[in-house]
Amino acid sequence: MTTHDREQVAVILAATAEMFNRPLTQLALQLMCDALDGMTAADVAAAVKAHLRGPEGRFFPTPAHILSAVRGDSEAAAALALSRGRRYGEDPIANRVILAMGGESGCATMEAGVWAGQFRRMYVALHSAGMGPTLSATRGFLAPGETLLGVTGTVKALLAAG
Repeated sequence: MTTHDREQVAVILAATAEMFNRPLTQLALQLMCDALDGMTAADVAAAVKAHLRGPEGRFFPTPAHILSAVRGDSEAAAALALSRGRRYGEDPIANRVILAMGGESGCATMEAGVWAGQFRRMYVALHSAGMGPTLSATRGFLAPGETLLGVTGTVKALLAAG
């Protein structure tokens, strides 16, 4: 997030806090901006607007609410990925999950119900964490310097965290 975006986000959050008669300390504002790092001010403004119009709009939005409004619902995204069967095309999160589950050959040996449950849990964990790298013909699904072990370790750590 650029300094300019950070200033605009601070204004958006301060105005939103004022709507709820809620004090917003400098520390709280700094923590919220840190949690939203990587988003533009336009993303935050759109997400806050969507939050205020939604069912949770009667409450002050937390960073999780704002991130969810931008990323979408993780459970719904996982259900959509599962509905495609094992045809993922260019869904980077689904492809990361398949790699973490041992690739196509590892998945082929699993019972369908077990496979679907593990896939959904891993997909939700990665989606919630915003971990969907852009696919590239030269590097596939892994970030530069990342190993399959790193992907598997990341997924396991995310699942263990909750």
